[in-house]
Amino acid sequence: FYVNPSAYSCIESEFGAHSLVSQISKRRVGGKEYDLTQFGGVIFARANSTIRGIGDIRGRVVAAASISGLGSGQMQFRKLMQNGLHYLNDPSQVVFTSNQGKVVNGVV
Repeated sequence: FYVNPSAYSCIESEFGAHSLVSQISKRRVGGKEYDLTQFGGVIFARANSTIRGIGDIRGRVVAAASISGLGSGQMQFRKLMQNGLHYLNDPSQVVFTSNQGKVVNGVV
């Protein structure tokens, strides 16, 4: 069956599932095409923000596309937790937009 990366990682660790195929996305940058073989996400703020490090997120409003999205929520939540922050308790508010573009537009 087909499943998003986040759900697959749970199935893999709990039941020993193995991927039969995997998607490799391609991106063209400056006329050159690249295979994207790794998955990631970002934590960012406006350049004029007082947020300078991950600890500065405490008490601030943060946004993510989804609580279940691997690259649009869970990877960032893990990074917060690795830095001693709880992704729901330490920000003053967490907004889930259901769309990565809405997160970016809300910041810029």
